[in-house]
Amino acid sequence: MALEDDFADLVKTWRQLNETVQALRITTVEDQPAEGAVLLIERCADAAEDLLGWSALGLSASADAQQGIGVIPNVSRARHSLKTSQQHFGRLDDQFFVFASYERVSELVRFGRRRRGEWLAWVHSMREAISQCREPIQQVRDALASCWDGLAEHSGTSVSVQSTNIGQQISTAGAELNEDTRDRIT
Repeated sequence: MALEDDFADLVKTWRQLNETVQALRITTVEDQPAEGAVLLIERCADAAEDLLGWSALGLSASADAQQGIGVIPNVSRARHSLKTSQQHFGRLDDQFFVFASYERVSELVRFGRRRRGEWLAWVHSMREAISQCREPIQQVRDALASCWDGLAEHSGTSVSVQSTNIGQQISTAGAELNEDTRDRIT
Protein backbone atom coordinates (compact mmCIF):
# COMPACT_ATOMS: atom_id res chain seq x y z
CA MET A 1 0.00 0.00 0.00
CA ALA A 2 1.30 3.46 -0.84
CA LEU A 3 2.19 5.85 1.93
CA GLU A 4 -0.71 8.12 0.95
CA ASP A 5 -3.11 5.19 1.29
CA ASP A 6 -1.73 4.33 4.74
CA PHE A 7 -2.38 7.87 5.97
CA ALA A 8 -5.83 8.00 4.34
CA ASP A 9 -6.67 4.75 6.11
CA LEU A 10 -5.45 6.20 9.41
CA VAL A 11 -7.78 9.19 9.07
CA LYS A 12 -10.65 6.89 8.12
CA THR A 13 -10.11 4.62 11.13
CA TRP A 14 -9.79 7.62 13.48
CA ARG A 15 -13.12 8.94 12.11
CA GLN A 16 -14.77 5.60 12.75
CA LEU A 17 -13.35 5.49 16.28
CA ASN A 18 -14.45 9.08 16.90
CA GLU A 19 -18.01 8.24 15.82
CA THR A 20 -18.04 5.18 18.08
CA VAL A 21 -16.69 7.15 21.03
CA GLN A 22 -19.31 9.85 20.39
CA ALA A 23 -21.99 7.16 20.64
CA LEU A 24 -20.41 5.90 23.87
CA ARG A 25 -20.44 9.44 25.25
CA ILE A 26 -24.10 9.93 24.32
CA THR A 27 -25.03 6.66 26.02
CA THR A 28 -22.96 7.47 29.09
CA VAL A 29 -23.82 11.14 29.55
CA GLU A 30 -27.08 11.92 27.80
CA ASP A 31 -28.99 8.63 27.92
CA GLN A 32 -28.58 7.92 31.62
CA PRO A 33 -31.75 8.10 33.72
CA ALA A 34 -32.46 11.52 35.19
CA GLU A 35 -32.82 10.36 38.79
CA GLY A 36 -30.48 8.52 41.12
CA ALA A 37 -27.01 9.11 39.69
CA VAL A 38 -24.07 8.41 41.98
CA LEU A 39 -20.34 9.08 41.94
CA LEU A 40 -19.74 5.94 39.83
CA ILE A 41 -21.95 7.33 37.08
CA GLU A 42 -20.27 10.75 37.27
CA ARG A 43 -16.84 9.09 36.90
CA CYS A 44 -18.09 7.20 33.85
CA ALA A 45 -19.48 10.39 32.32
CA ASP A 46 -16.20 12.24 32.93
CA ALA A 47 -14.21 9.36 31.43
CA ALA A 48 -16.47 9.28 28.34
CA GLU A 49 -15.91 13.03 27.86
CA ASP A 50 -12.14 12.47 28.14
CA LEU A 51 -12.26 9.63 25.61
CA LEU A 52 -14.10 11.86 23.16
CA GLY A 53 -11.52 14.60 23.66
CA TRP A 54 -8.58 12.24 22.99
CA SER A 55 -10.41 10.87 19.97
CA ALA A 56 -11.01 14.32 18.50
CA LEU A 57 -7.37 15.31 19.07
CA GLY A 58 -6.12 12.07 17.52
CA LEU A 59 -8.35 12.55 14.48
CA SER A 60 -7.11 16.11 14.04
CA ALA A 61 -3.46 15.07 14.31
CA SER A 62 -3.96 12.23 11.83
CA ALA A 63 -5.57 14.60 9.33
CA ASP A 64 -2.60 16.93 9.73
CA ALA A 65 -0.24 13.99 9.18
CA GLN A 66 -2.13 13.08 6.02
CA GLN A 67 -1.69 16.63 4.74
CA GLY A 68 2.05 16.27 5.33
CA ILE A 69 2.07 13.36 2.88
CA GLY A 70 -0.07 15.27 0.35
CA VAL A 71 0.73 16.80 -3.02
CA ILE A 72 3.73 18.71 -1.68
CA PRO A 73 5.17 16.23 0.80
CA ASN A 74 6.47 17.46 4.12
CA VAL A 75 7.66 14.24 5.78
CA SER A 76 8.81 16.09 8.88
CA ARG A 77 5.29 17.50 9.39
CA ALA A 78 3.78 14.08 8.72
CA ARG A 79 6.11 12.42 11.20
CA HIS A 80 5.49 15.02 13.90
CA SER A 81 1.71 14.86 13.45
CA LEU A 82 1.80 11.06 13.37
CA LYS A 83 3.70 11.12 16.65
CA THR A 84 1.06 13.42 18.13
CA SER A 85 -1.70 11.13 16.85
CA GLN A 86 0.10 8.16 18.41
CA GLN A 87 0.33 9.99 21.75
CA HIS A 88 -3.38 10.83 21.75
CA PHE A 89 -4.17 7.25 20.86
CA GLY A 90 -2.05 6.04 23.76
CA ARG A 91 -3.98 8.24 26.17
CA LEU A 92 -7.30 7.16 24.70
CA ASP A 93 -6.29 3.50 24.85
CA ASP A 94 -5.15 3.82 28.48
CA GLN A 95 -8.35 5.64 29.48
CA PHE A 96 -10.51 3.09 27.66
CA PHE A 97 -8.68 0.23 29.38
CA VAL A 98 -9.75 1.65 32.75
CA PHE A 99 -13.21 2.63 31.51
CA ALA A 100 -13.92 -0.84 30.11
CA SER A 101 -12.14 -2.80 32.82
CA TYR A 102 -13.79 -5.84 34.32
CA GLU A 103 -13.89 -4.11 37.69
CA ARG A 104 -15.62 -0.99 36.35
CA VAL A 105 -18.13 -2.91 34.25
CA SER A 106 -18.87 -5.28 37.15
CA GLU A 107 -19.43 -2.28 39.40
CA LEU A 108 -21.88 -0.87 36.85
CA VAL A 109 -23.71 -4.18 36.55
CA ARG A 110 -24.06 -4.44 40.35
CA PHE A 111 -25.33 -0.86 40.44
CA GLY A 112 -27.87 -1.57 37.68
CA ARG A 113 -29.11 -4.71 39.42
CA ARG A 114 -29.60 -2.81 42.67
CA ARG A 115 -31.44 0.10 41.03
CA ARG A 116 -33.28 -1.97 38.39
CA GLY A 117 -35.62 -0.43 35.85
CA GLU A 118 -34.12 2.35 33.76
CA TRP A 119 -30.70 1.97 35.37
CA LEU A 120 -30.43 -1.71 34.50
CA ALA A 121 -31.41 -0.95 30.88
CA TRP A 122 -28.85 1.87 30.82
CA VAL A 123 -26.12 -0.46 32.09
CA HIS A 124 -26.91 -2.90 29.28
CA SER A 125 -26.66 -0.03 26.78
CA MET A 126 -23.34 0.97 28.33
CA ARG A 127 -21.93 -2.53 27.98
CA GLU A 128 -22.95 -2.58 24.32
CA ALA A 129 -21.44 0.86 23.67
CA ILE A 130 -18.18 -0.20 25.33
CA SER A 131 -18.11 -3.37 23.25
CA GLN A 132 -18.60 -1.34 20.05
CA CYS A 133 -15.37 0.61 20.76
CA ARG A 134 -13.02 -2.35 20.87
CA GLU A 135 -12.72 -3.02 17.13
CA PRO A 136 -12.23 0.63 16.06
CA ILE A 137 -9.51 0.98 18.70
CA GLN A 138 -7.70 -2.03 17.24
CA GLN A 139 -8.12 -0.63 13.73
CA VAL A 140 -6.52 2.68 14.71
CA ARG A 141 -3.69 0.77 16.43
CA ASP A 142 -3.08 -1.19 13.21
CA ALA A 143 -3.33 1.91 10.99
CA LEU A 144 -0.79 3.75 13.14
CA ALA A 145 1.60 0.82 12.81
CA SER A 146 1.16 0.83 9.02
CA CYS A 147 1.90 4.56 8.85
CA TRP A 148 5.06 4.21 10.92
CA ASP A 149 6.14 1.30 8.75
CA GLY A 150 5.40 3.32 5.58
CA LEU A 151 7.35 6.32 6.85
CA ALA A 152 10.29 4.08 7.70
CA GLU A 153 10.25 2.55 4.22
CA HIS A 154 9.98 6.02 2.73
CA SER A 155 13.08 7.14 4.60
CA GLY A 156 14.99 4.03 3.51
CA THR A 157 15.57 2.79 7.04
CA SER A 158 14.69 -0.67 8.20
CA VAL A 159 12.21 -0.49 11.08
CA SER A 160 10.26 -3.20 12.82
CA VAL A 161 6.73 -2.29 13.94
CA GLN A 162 5.01 -4.80 16.15
CA SER A 163 1.44 -4.34 17.42
CA THR A 164 0.48 -6.07 20.62
CA ASN A 165 -2.57 -5.94 22.80
CA ILE A 166 -0.76 -3.53 25.13
CA GLY A 167 0.70 -1.12 22.59
CA GLN A 168 3.25 -0.93 19.84
CA GLN A 169 6.96 -1.44 19.84
CA ILE A 170 8.96 0.36 17.17
CA SER A 171 12.64 -0.41 16.73
CA THR A 172 15.23 0.24 14.04
CA ALA A 173 17.28 -2.58 12.62
CA GLY A 174 21.00 -2.35 13.22
CA ALA A 175 22.92 -0.10 15.54
CA GLU A 176 25.07 1.10 12.64
CA LEU A 177 22.67 3.92 11.71
CA ASN A 178 24.45 7.20 11.75
CA GLU A 179 23.21 10.09 13.87
CA ASP A 180 21.70 11.94 10.88
CA THR A 181 19.58 8.93 9.89
CA ARG A 182 18.37 8.41 13.46
CA ASP A 183 17.33 12.08 13.67
CA ARG A 184 15.22 11.76 10.52
CA ILE A 185 13.38 8.76 11.98
CA THR A 186 12.47 10.34 15.30
